Amino acid sequence: MTGMLMASLTLGSVATAVAQPTSENLGAEKAVLVKVVSATDHKAAYASLSASDKALFAKALTHQKVTEVKHTHRMSSAEVSAAVASDELAAKPAFAAMSSGGGCWSAYAYDTWSDLTVREGNTWFTLNWCSDGTRVTTFDYRNVGAQGLNTFQFTGIEANIEQNFGWEAREAIEYRFSFEGKRFYVCSQLRGGATGLYSHRQDCNIWAA
Repeated sequence: MTGMLMASLTLGSVATAVAQPTSENLGAEKAVLVKVVSATDHKAAYASLSASDKALFAKALTHQKVTEVKHTHRMSSAEVSAAVASDELAAKPAFAAMSSGGGCWSAYAYDTWSDLTVREGNTWFTLNWCSDGTRVTTFDYRNVGAQGLNTFQFTGIEANIEQNFGWEAREAIEYRFSFEGKRFYVCSQLRGGATGLYSHRQDCNIWAA
């Protein structure tokens, strides 16, 4: 469901085989991609492509790479009070967490998405959560945003998927981008644990281990 564009699968009569791109194909895909995004008029550049080059352009968007920046910190009493005042955390469990053996934390994730070294967009969001020491009692996400790069356009948030599993709160944001009317999606996920541990991944599957 997520990722810029999913690589195509070739189905055989007995088993499923995944076609492996050759270095020559990658070079041709990158050449077409760079040609379009670096053109003064990228719309005209894309429209002028032959059918075979448009196919190469589409394939060029299936080699997703991510550069991530992430950090977390334990929230102070003042930060928790500010988060409660801004409706970013539920007051009762947040204040109870601060006065018990638990606490509250904030994690931030910033991803830069690219294909074949061509940057297509940035995404970011923050997860706040509190724990009584053994289970997560409240959580919320904030500061959600994205930016299209190199003529790719960010067109909105497609979905957010969340669940409190007790030992861990999980939040995934799916971002929608487009190029010449073609939509594609990326997903960023943060997980905050009951002891303050956290993780960050680039998919929407909050149920996977």
